[in-house]
Amino acid sequence: MRTATFFARALVGFGAVVLAVVPTAAAAEQWTHRDATGDVVQFTYDFESVRTTTELPDDVSTDVRRLTITHAPHELRISMKVQDIVRGTRTAELYVRTAEGRRFEVTAYAFRTRAFSGPYISAVPTRERVRCSGQSASLDPDTDKVSVTLPRRCLGDPRWVQVGATYATEGEFESEVEEGHFNYFENIDDALREGVRYRVAMSPRVRVG
Repeated sequence: MRTATFFARALVGFGAVVLAVVPTAAAAEQWTHRDATGDVVQFTYDFESVRTTTELPDDVSTDVRRLTITHAPHELRISMKVQDIVRGTRTAELYVRTAEGRRFEVTAYAFRTRAFSGPYISAVPTRERVRCSGQSASLDPDTDKVSVTLPRRCLGDPRWVQVGATYATEGEFESEVEEGHFNYFENIDDALREGVRYRVAMSPRVRVG
């Protein structure tokens, strides 16, 4: 999976990442962040895996405008409002840190459809899949909203959580310098900071309501 390969390459494994916390007032049950506009970054890999980084201020189909985290008694709901969702290969990548010291990576994919595959929950740093039921993910081009719901029991019933989120679109295009070869690109927006860095920004603690 190229998306997974990218995050393994760019983030060097979530367990090794030093997470940045966005400073803001603490929330009791729900917390909302309005993200910067025009801050999408493109990573392009040619047929020799050489990476090129480009800022894409006009990419509205990847640009996250708002992140909302709702920590309800039985579930954790995370939604991202994208400026203009379009069809194509899209990925929502979430990172969850709990009061009890547990960490999770949550991934949902959409391949040229309206429906998401997943979400898939993995423990960090072991990458072991969390076997759980009741989680769901949806992508609505009519409202430009990406939503992920995780039962709290899947996360160990945490007292509070911190959440990081990225949204990405990806694809291929034929190389202009090597006939018959294709370059791979991924456009990414970190929902909690301007632009994209190697450290995924995390929300403040959102306590269960």
